Amino acid sequence: MSVICLILLTLRLQAPGDPDKLVTAAKEKLGKGDTDGAIADCTKAIELDPKHEKAYAYRGAARARKADHDGAIQDLTKAIECSKSPAIWLEARAGLKIAKGDGEGALRDYGQAIELAPDSVKLHMARSKLRWRLEDLEGAMADATRAIDIDPSNPTSFTWRASLREQKNDAAGAARDYDKSIELDPKVGYYSRAASRLRGGDYDGADADFSKAIEVGSNNAAVYLQRGDARRGRNMLDAAIADYTKWIETFPKDPSGYHRRAAAHFDQRNWGAALSDYRRMIQLSPHTDLLGRVWIVRSHMGEQEAATKELEEQLAKRKNDRTVLDVSQSEFLAGRMPESEFLDRAQKAADSSTRCSAFFLAAQRRLVCNDRIAALNLLRKCIETRARDNPDYFSAVAELAAIEKEKK
Repeated sequence: MSVICLILLTLRLQAPGDPDKLVTAAKEKLGKGDTDGAIADCTKAIELDPKHEKAYAYRGAARARKADHDGAIQDLTKAIECSKSPAIWLEARAGLKIAKGDGEGALRDYGQAIELAPDSVKLHMARSKLRWRLEDLEGAMADATRAIDIDPSNPTSFTWRASLREQKNDAAGAARDYDKSIELDPKVGYYSRAASRLRGGDYDGADADFSKAIEVGSNNAAVYLQRGDARRGRNMLDAAIADYTKWIETFPKDPSGYHRRAAAHFDQRNWGAALSDYRRMIQLSPHTDLLGRVWIVRSHMGEQEAATKELEEQLAKRKNDRTVLDVSQSEFLAGRMPESEFLDRAQKAADSSTRCSAFFLAAQRRLVCNDRIAALNLLRKCIETRARDNPDYFSAVAELAAIEKEKK
């Protein structure tokens, strides 16, 4: 090759109109959050090379970040058409279809991707989880088992299959899978089994497994938050507070740690500490309806009149704040909404956690009004939701036990 030809080739490769260079620039812009710049560069690359699969794929990724799921799917469809090995783009399109609520379409994409890459653990696990969401437990089990057959050294495949077996009431099979995951990676295995035991209400077993996970060096920060929940379940409130504090020290701007620690202080009737944590939680979550928590604590402290005034003032400030999606809890506690309407709304909620909180808050209002009989019934309903991931569940258990003890 002559020197002139070499120079011309080099200049062409470095020219701003080179589609590969434009896609590289788009990728960098996408990494920096410049989605519009990435879309512009990819569009230029496509104009230069209408079959550039990565240009379509990165533009699709940029559009997805802008919540333009239809545009992103169109781009990924083009990337699939242009690619000789489109499994990765099929997987990405499946994820977008899930985001749009098109589970069946996503299932088809995963199926095509698996035909092209039958030994992909990632694809089998992704389809397994989608099938579980679509309530196809047998299909989810089949994919999880296939993932294990492909790579029997992956502990997360065993923990996932163990959770599926629990839903099939196969306790022995689930135990074997958890044991295998612990054998392969104690950090993953102990944590996963602990989380399962916590969900099932085995607080002693959960506490022991979370402690083992910490002992073997688990890098899952949630281990302290969840061990705190297990210890609340065991009524070890000081130990639970210590674990929640550990989480707060690591993630001081995460409201969930303050919520849980406030609830544990609440169970101890340490009103001052509970009030402090609830106020901090509200500072960190200004767009959620948590004002009523302060009202409850202050009312238990004998400050109901002042608490109601503060709650009314805060509700007035939020009247025109459209970032607060729902203030029904605070409106109910302030006396603006009848209990029947409040509970009826909660009963229509799909998640048990919402119902759990509603019953708990209604019980607390009844207790503030010295109506213990109605409060007992509401606390029992709260516990019946089995929403053990909600701090209110444990507070309901503690409250019910305290009232029953006083009755004796």
